[in-house]
Amino acid sequence: MTRYFAKEIQHAGTIDQGFLNKCNESFVNASPFPHIVIDDFWDNSLLETIASEVSANASWDGEKTFFGAEKKRYLTDWTKLPPETQRFFSFLNSSQFLPVLETITSEYQLLPDPYLEGGGIHSVGNGGFLKMHVDFNWHEKLAVHRRINLLIYLNEEWEESYRGDLILASMDENNNLLPGRAVPPKFNTTVIFVTDETSFHGHPVPLEIPDGRRRNSLAAYYYQASRANQQGSGRKQTLYVK
Repeated sequence: MTRYFAKEIQHAGTIDQGFLNKCNESFVNASPFPHIVIDDFWDNSLLETIASEVSANASWDGEKTFFGAEKKRYLTDWTKLPPETQRFFSFLNSSQFLPVLETITSEYQLLPDPYLEGGGIHSVGNGGFLKMHVDFNWHEKLAVHRRINLLIYLNEEWEESYRGDLILASMDENNNLLPGRAVPPKFNTTVIFVTDETSFHGHPVPLEIPDGRRRNSLAAYYYQASRANQQGSGRKQTLYVK
């Protein structure tokens, strides 16, 4: 575990329990929905290697260009992931990391996604955006409900003028979005949040970035079989706000 997390949050070769308890308190009390933003959660040198791999990557599953998203490349195919990035996703899906995530979120019996459905590497170019939305909540192959999103940003020296803040929002009774928090997508910023019918999020403002730069991130999603047992199958489509 020591090679992944920042040394400052470790104690005796494992992640510090006091740190996790503080994260949990912040997560469960956050607004507009349960979430936490953690700076410098991961080892910087490891993440720098991953950031370099992602920046140099030339093999993508596709690029989204439609009403809800523009200029968003994505890669979920394990066989195409760069080597250090692949090892990192394996850790995020491992029995070593899941208890850490469960402690932070108070969401238990979490299941990783071996298919990286909708996750993996995301890379958005100049002018690109992701409209505010709530996520699909049903994994067809695994027959489980989605519950937790984990986003890790890889963008060194990111400037405010580039736009691209992740916006977390709620919706009032008149279907008006109420922005609650803006998170700049800076290097080694991690965002963890509950995903449900009210967790609206996105980066809807088109990027204004120099040539050669992109807004790069990693995304891992986690599921619960218990919700499938209680609620049956869920929604397979992401719902975008017009």
